Amino acid sequence: MRTALLVVLAFLVALAIGWYGGARRPSLGLEGLAGEPMELAQSAPVVVPTARAPFAAPKSVDDDLEDLLKPTVEVAPATAETKPAVPIPGMPGVFGQRMAQIDQLVDAGSTLVTDPYEVEPGVFNYSTLTPRLSVLNDGAAGVQMDVKRYQFDVSGGYYVDLDQSVPMTPGIDSGMNFQEGNQGFASILRVELQPGTGQVRVMSSDYKTEGAAPSPSGAGGSAPGEVP
Repeated sequence: MRTALLVVLAFLVALAIGWYGGARRPSLGLEGLAGEPMELAQSAPVVVPTARAPFAAPKSVDDDLEDLLKPTVEVAPATAETKPAVPIPGMPGVFGQRMAQIDQLVDAGSTLVTDPYEVEPGVFNYSTLTPRLSVLNDGAAGVQMDVKRYQFDVSGGYYVDLDQSVPMTPGIDSGMNFQEGNQGFASILRVELQPGTGQVRVMSSDYKTEGAAPSPSGAGGSAPGEVP
C-alpha cells in the first residue's frame, strides 16, 4: 500500500515537472510563418536570384574622350585682319593703316609708351613720348615733346632708332615719318594744354602708309634723322 502511494506521488511530480518545463520552453520564432505548418515551411522552394552578366560598354573610355575632343566643324586657319586705310591727318591725300594709337591726359614730364607694331617681318617698333611745358617763339604756351623710337627683332636685337625733341603748338598736328625697306610709316602727334593743371593731353597715331612715306605738313613737318 505504501509502495503504491509512492508511485502515484512520483507520477504526479513527473507530470507537474513536464507541464512546467513546457510552459518555460523558449519560442523558436516560427510564428512569422502565419500559422503555416512546419512541414510546408520546410518544403517551400527557395528562389535564388540569378546573377546578371557584367555590363559591356559599347566603347572604351578612351574612345569616348576621343569623340568629345574631335571638332564637329572643320575650322579654317585664322587669317590676319587687314585694317582699312584711313586719311592721315596733316598729310592731304595720303592714306594708311593705323598701327598704334594713344589719347591720354598726363602730367607734364610723364612718359607714355606706344604699342609696338611690326615694320618688317620679325622687326618691331615702339616709341616713348615725354611732353614738357615750354614757351614758343611768339611767347605762347607750348610743348616740347621728347620722342624716342625703339626697334627690336625676334633675334634679340634692340636699339634706339630715333631720339629727337619736337617743339609743338597745342592743337596743331606734328608729323614725322620714316622708311623701312620699301614701306613708309608716319607718326602724327597732337597736344592740348589743360590750363592751371600742369597736365597735357597727348594724342599719337602711327600709320603704315600706302607706298613710300611722303613728307608730312604742319608744325614739325620735317622728317627726323635716324639715330645709328
